[in-house]
Amino acid sequence: MLAVRTEAAPRIDGKLNEPGWAGAPVVSSFTQRDPNDGRPSSKTATVRMLYDQEALYVGARIEGSGSITYRLG
Repeated sequence: MLAVRTEAAPRIDGKLNEPGWAGAPVVSSFTQRDPNDGRPSSKTATVRMLYDQEALYVGARIEGSGSITYRLG
Protein backbone atom coordinates (compact mmCIF):
# COMPACT_ATOMS: atom_id res chain seq x y z
CA MET A 1 0.00 0.00 0.00
CA LEU A 2 1.13 3.52 -0.71
CA ALA A 3 0.46 6.30 1.79
CA VAL A 4 0.13 9.82 0.41
CA ARG A 5 1.43 12.88 2.25
CA THR A 6 -1.22 15.38 3.30
CA GLU A 7 -0.74 18.94 4.47
CA ALA A 8 -3.90 18.97 6.57
CA ALA A 9 -4.79 16.17 8.96
CA PRO A 10 -8.15 14.63 8.10
CA ARG A 11 -11.05 14.89 10.54
CA ILE A 12 -11.63 11.63 12.35
CA ASP A 13 -15.34 11.46 11.62
CA GLY A 14 -15.78 8.38 9.43
CA LYS A 15 -16.70 10.35 6.30
CA LEU A 16 -13.47 10.28 4.23
CA ASN A 17 -14.58 13.39 2.33
CA GLU A 18 -11.47 15.57 2.67
CA PRO A 19 -9.51 16.21 -0.55
CA GLY A 20 -6.55 14.16 0.70
CA TRP A 21 -8.56 10.95 0.69
CA ALA A 22 -9.54 11.47 -2.96
CA GLY A 23 -5.87 11.63 -3.94
CA ALA A 24 -4.82 8.48 -2.09
CA PRO A 25 -4.62 5.19 -4.02
CA VAL A 26 -7.37 2.69 -3.22
CA VAL A 27 -6.62 -0.88 -2.22
CA SER A 28 -9.55 -3.26 -2.56
CA SER A 29 -8.19 -6.72 -3.36
CA PHE A 30 -8.44 -8.38 0.04
CA THR A 31 -8.64 -12.06 0.88
CA GLN A 32 -10.35 -13.85 3.73
CA ARG A 33 -8.81 -16.05 6.35
CA ASP A 34 -11.82 -17.91 7.67
CA PRO A 35 -13.67 -19.96 6.55
CA ASN A 36 -11.96 -20.06 3.12
CA ASP A 37 -8.34 -19.00 3.60
CA GLY A 38 -6.98 -17.15 0.59
CA ARG A 39 -10.30 -16.75 -1.22
CA PRO A 40 -11.58 -13.26 -2.10
CA SER A 41 -13.14 -11.44 0.83
CA SER A 42 -16.87 -11.90 1.29
CA LYS A 43 -17.13 -8.19 2.23
CA THR A 44 -16.38 -5.30 -0.12
CA ALA A 45 -13.64 -3.13 1.36
CA THR A 46 -11.65 -0.13 0.17
CA VAL A 47 -8.71 1.25 2.14
CA ARG A 48 -6.64 4.43 1.68
CA MET A 49 -3.73 5.83 3.69
CA LEU A 50 -2.49 9.35 4.35
CA TYR A 51 0.36 10.63 6.50
CA ASP A 52 1.68 13.92 7.81
CA GLN A 53 4.42 14.88 10.28
CA GLU A 54 2.27 13.71 13.17
CA ALA A 55 0.58 10.46 12.18
CA LEU A 56 -0.41 7.80 9.68
CA TYR A 57 -4.14 7.87 8.85
CA VAL A 58 -5.97 4.79 7.58
CA GLY A 59 -9.41 5.22 6.05
CA ALA A 60 -11.45 2.09 5.38
CA ARG A 61 -14.94 1.57 4.07
CA ILE A 62 -16.26 -1.97 4.58
CA GLU A 63 -19.63 -2.94 3.17
CA GLY A 64 -21.72 -6.06 3.44
CA SER A 65 -24.36 -7.65 5.60
CA GLY A 66 -23.62 -8.97 9.05
CA SER A 67 -20.64 -8.05 11.16
CA ILE A 68 -16.89 -8.39 10.89
CA THR A 69 -16.07 -11.62 12.65
CA TYR A 70 -12.28 -11.58 12.42
CA ARG A 71 -9.65 -8.93 12.93
CA LEU A 72 -8.48 -7.02 9.89
CA GLY A 73 -4.82 -7.49 9.16
